Amino acid sequence: MHRRSEDEQRQPFMARYFAEIPENGRFEFIDTAYMSELTKDKLMGNISKKDYKNRIDSVNRFERSLTDNGYLVLKFFFQISKKEQKKRLDNLLSSKETAWQVDDFDLWENEHYETCYKVYDSFLNRTNSSNRPSH
Repeated sequence: MHRRSEDEQRQPFMARYFAEIPENGRFEFIDTAYMSELTKDKLMGNISKKDYKNRIDSVNRFERSLTDNGYLVLKFFFQISKKEQKKRLDNLLSSKETAWQVDDFDLWENEHYETCYKVYDSFLNRTNSSNRPSH
């Protein structure tokens, strides 16, 4: 996950994601992006309730801006069970060639699986809309 640089911290929360918007006729996969950043801050207690709400509002405005300009925004959340997640983490950690892919937060997430699930589910529900691109 990308941590915001000092320059990025002086910009609006969603500013760097505007730079990732593809040109007309192209598509872009943005893997976790602002969802990871925002939910991790919430889970780690690094953001106030007010700032979290404001950032959720920013996400909604950002995605609405995209759909208002003809973009199609699709979000996919792939969930696996706590047991399967632990198995995959252990498998990655068992080899020095893949262990680097697992960080402390990955392990923390597995230990706090239910709490994380609730935060992710809440994020997805709060940023879910039926905006459709206008053509």
